[in-house]
Amino acid sequence: MNIIGWSDYSPIAYILAANVPAPPPKPTYKNSTSTNISILIRRSEDDGGSPITGYKLFVDAGNNFNSEFSQVLSYIDSGSTHTTLDSDNL
Repeated sequence: MNIIGWSDYSPIAYILAANVPAPPPKPTYKNSTSTNISILIRRSEDDGGSPITGYKLFVDAGNNFNSEFSQVLSYIDSGSTHTTLDSDNL
């Protein structure tokens, strides 16, 4: 019974009591050449109470603080390292 009155039982519902995970540490420079750069990617230390299933990698689209970020589509969301070629391959 509730404020509206009697009814049949409600369906079973499941919730996950979790928080937003902490952001992962900044990627660490590994090495580079004139055409690519390799970085080390570490997982977040706090998953917020639910396993993190993947990450997205973004790169600053320009050389100033007002430019937008674009997603690095070649990054596999569970990799601990990534090598990015020149900007035409992001």
